Amino acid sequence: MLNLKEEIVKNNISLSEIVKKFSEEYRQNISKSALSLFLNKGIEPKKINNLYEKLEDILKKIKSSGGRTMINSVYLSLDAKQHFKLKSDPFAPYLTKLSDIIMLQSHYYADEIMKTSAQAGLFAVITGEVGSGKTTVRDKFLEENKQGSRFIAIIPETKDAGFLTAKEIMATIIYELSEEKPKRSMEALSRQVKKLLKQRQAAGEKCVLIIDEAQDLHTATLKYLKRLWEMRNGLTSLIGIVLIGQPELETRLYGQNNAEVREVTARTTHARLEPINNELKAYLTHKIKQAGGNISSIITDDAVAYLSEKLTLADRNNKVQQVAYPLETGNIMKLLMNKCVMSGEELITKELVESINL
Repeated sequence: MLNLKEEIVKNNISLSEIVKKFSEEYRQNISKSALSLFLNKGIEPKKINNLYEKLEDILKKIKSSGGRTMINSVYLSLDAKQHFKLKSDPFAPYLTKLSDIIMLQSHYYADEIMKTSAQAGLFAVITGEVGSGKTTVRDKFLEENKQGSRFIAIIPETKDAGFLTAKEIMATIIYELSEEKPKRSMEALSRQVKKLLKQRQAAGEKCVLIIDEAQDLHTATLKYLKRLWEMRNGLTSLIGIVLIGQPELETRLYGQNNAEVREVTARTTHARLEPINNELKAYLTHKIKQAGGNISSIITDDAVAYLSEKLTLADRNNKVQQVAYPLETGNIMKLLMNKCVMSGEELITKELVESINL
């Protein structure tokens, strides 16, 4: 199943798109939760035969209809680092300090929503494509809290949100806030959690629950989160909630077919992480400066503008969309830097950007 999942992520294909195409091609319906279970756990729906082969065919058809393949991870060569006088890879997919982070417009908005969730008990949803900066925004939020101890962050340790239950969430809250053992029944668990949250609030401490890959949450778990958020002391919620996920989460909550989770959607505030096409130069300038370099010594202004233009394209429905997300943009820049040095060029020019296939 890993190869299929990697293919989906690499080509930036949403589960919603696969579900729709599957119905069109095979006149069979498969839910996103069933598809997620198959991709992550290999659990096959009982009424669909040869699902793996059918999904392979679906992916080929989606890609051939205009889908775009993301640039794979690129290693910045030592020659390129030396040529551009860089101390390190400016686009390495990890952070070592807060100053490495550049916050652009939609990232600031998401960060503010996370802070408000912690401080005022907001129910927040943050969505974005692969490489859009979701993890970066979350890590900045958590790192700043470590330095200031403003709130208690509660993060379930499970790596698969699809199997995260309401009981496990309640148990995680109890373990984070006390040394008590979780009660057995849901009613007793709820009373126990509410008591602990009230104690923390009385002591002036804020609590926020953060769940990653929330697009995979079971509907029953989503509905329970609404009930958890409705635990109050007067008018104030006892706990903030932040759900972080891929675009499938946005479709699931705010799409036309959201009847099952509408009661949850009505309580949430949503922030979508947008592409950085319009702020591309600011992004590149910051990242290169953090590595000890200067953007003017690496890429020309017209090359930056043209790169932004190349990363603005028509999707499979001929709708124009911007697709410059931080992770892939960094890989493209490393590809260009390596090619620049190999070609014996001094700088990345518009012509060099034109020569690569995106």
